[in-house]
Formats: sequence, structure tokens, C-alpha cells
Amino acid sequence: MYFISLSKGEQFFLQLLLTIFEDRKNWEHLRTWNDQVFVTFKEACIARGLLEDDHEWRICLEKVIAMQPRVACHQLLVVILLTDKVAEPYVLWDQFKAGLCDNVKHKLCHMSHYQADQEVPEDDVYNYGLWDLNRILVEMGRSLAKFSPMPLP
Repeated sequence: MYFISLSKGEQFFLQLLLTIFEDRKNWEHLRTWNDQVFVTFKEACIARGLLEDDHEWRICLEKVIAMQPRVACHQLLVVILLTDKVAEPYVLWDQFKAGLCDNVKHKLCHMSHYQADQEVPEDDVYNYGLWDLNRILVEMGRSLAKFSPMPLP
């Protein structure tokens, strides 16, 4: 008998896969679809079309980014990530990083290693945004590392 340690999110995706399999050969078999072996059960669920897309999360982020200060937006993205029900967290980050980080350039310009007239590289802006997002996640007992393939600061 084999024991594996899974996060609550991965447990959910494993259970979802188990509902459609009558022949459960092994873990790799559960993660395989169209001759491709996926790294996680979540990726296998997405490939099989078992998960809804993140449409509701996109609508939520669009509305909040339009109305709230960016700190609230980062906190909302943390809450969304902590549900463990996001199909593709990286895609949400990539789609909304400009809105989530639009105040970061101003913050970075006021830090000592940037001059007031210096252009702040976009990569630095997004890296700081990821750092701040990770900081909030760490306060909640998680980190961006748990949401692969999310980029890390």
C-alpha cells in the first residue's frame, strides 16, 4: 500500500479524477490524458475538462481592480488562491498583473535605489508585486511556491 501526502487542493482534484475512473491502475494512470502524463492531478483535471474555467474569478478581479485600492486587490487574489479552486492561478496573475501592480512603480521610485527620473523596469514592478502577494500569503500560512507554475519573486 502506498501513501502520498497531498495538499487539500490536490486531494480535491484526486477525488474528482477518481469519480470518473473505473479502472484505477496507478497514480500515473490517473494523471494521464491523451498519452500525456501530467505532473499534478489538477493539471490532469484541467486537461480532461473536469474543471470549470476561472471565468468567475476573472469577473471578480476585473470589478475589484476598477474600484478598489491595489492593496485590497492583492488581498482578494490571496483569498481566491486560498480557495484551492483556481484552475490556472498563473493565468489569473498574468492577465491582471498590470492592474494589480499599477501602484508599484510609484512605490519603487520612492525607494532609495531608484532615482526619481529613472524608468523602473516592468520586470522589477511585477517582481515586487509578486513579492507583496507572497508576503500576504505567508502571513496566511501559504506561499506562491504552493501554486505552481506561479512565478516566484
